[in-house]
Amino acid sequence: MRCPTCGYTNLPKEMYCKQCGMSLPKAPRSKLPLVIIISFLIFTAIGTGVAYYFGVLNNDPKYVSYDKLELNDIAGRWKLDDGEMTTKLPRSITIKKRSL
Repeated sequence: MRCPTCGYTNLPKEMYCKQCGMSLPKAPRSKLPLVIIISFLIFTAIGTGVAYYFGVLNNDPKYVSYDKLELNDIAGRWKLDDGEMTTKLPRSITIKKRSL
């Protein structure tokens, strides 16, 4: 930083001129860290909102709790897949509703 009084070139972080002792003007600070922090907060807020929307709001509340599964929820015809297993499973099963 150049001293405005005597013209001596000082180091950028000096507060006083090394030659004449006058106080030097403060160097302009970069706004880049502030921009990075604000951008991070905005993207975090948007990401949290998107995750909340797809993770919470789009869930079917009928199937959130698996301990309350009822026969009416699974009634119908189901195809079975035994994958790589060697056991013989039927191709499909039928679950009927009980009538009381």
